[in-house]
Amino acid sequence: NYQSDYGHFFLSWYFQSLVAHSVAILQPARNIVPASVNISAKVPGIHWWYKDPSHAAELTAGLYNTNNYNAYATLAQSFRQSGSGMDFTCLEMLDSDQPSSCECGPFELVQQSKAAAHAAGIAFAGENALARYDSTAYNTIETQTSALGYPIK
Repeated sequence: NYQSDYGHFFLSWYFQSLVAHSVAILQPARNIVPASVNISAKVPGIHWWYKDPSHAAELTAGLYNTNNYNAYATLAQSFRQSGSGMDFTCLEMLDSDQPSSCECGPFELVQQSKAAAHAAGIAFAGENALARYDSTAYNTIETQTSALGYPIK
């Protein structure tokens, strides 16, 4: 059970392994790449089961984003340590585009990751997860770029 003592232990260990890996990759990259070149870590928009308390899909990928943990805030802080930004996917997605049975929350997930990047003081970039070129997707991207009072640059 993800809420048990063992669940907390395992999920913390699994997530910290992911964070350690990001530091192990980004820090040497930052040491090699000139400071005039921006480096960003790509973070997947795993939005399935986002509205379920377990956040099961994120947990499976190593993102500990439940039990009062904020995976994206922790990642943003680790990216800051290496002078990196965050590149996030699924900016074009709306919750209503997803099957309701999967309790998806792509719109809120983008908001959470964007807020985490802003709080850490790092650059936030975004991209489509799917090859969509319709006006609804474009308008959603526009909405996400200015949401929360700070634009994506």
